[in-house]
Amino acid sequence: MLDTLLIQPGDNLMNRLTAISGNVDMDKLTPSIWTAQITDIQRILTKPLYDKILTDFDNNNLAGEYLKIFEDYVSQMLIFYATSDFIMKNTIMIANGGNFIHTPENSTIPDFKQTDRISKHYRDLGAHFELEFYEYMKSKSIPEYKRRCVDTDSFNFPWQL
Repeated sequence: MLDTLLIQPGDNLMNRLTAISGNVDMDKLTPSIWTAQITDIQRILTKPLYDKILTDFDNNNLAGEYLKIFEDYVSQMLIFYATSDFIMKNTIMIANGGNFIHTPENSTIPDFKQTDRISKHYRDLGAHFELEFYEYMKSKSIPEYKRRCVDTDSFNFPWQL
């Protein structure tokens, strides 16, 4: 299940909900989706709940509270965290001959501050759904969820420290 992605590049969700163009090679999104899934989503859900949702998703068995968590929180968090990651990596191509920066025709490449700003914007959108998830979980008893409910008013995300 290491290669199971909770959103598929071909679903076009990232194109519909973000500024990622429809002409982006969807295979280029896969590493960012996978990275966000194992670093952010697994951290947020805790490993037991992450494994449960991943297994049910893989077997097409998501139902009840697990389906609601997936549809209302996981998919949005994953889209925005993956987009943030993709934006930071997209301008550089790594090949046998070295590292290259793409130079598009009839346009300019944004500087690092602009790229960082748009990446942070998507990271913040992911954080919004993360906080919504924590609020939702305060009133739920999901056996696989192994985190105490956090006080979201005083919660500090790692990138805010």
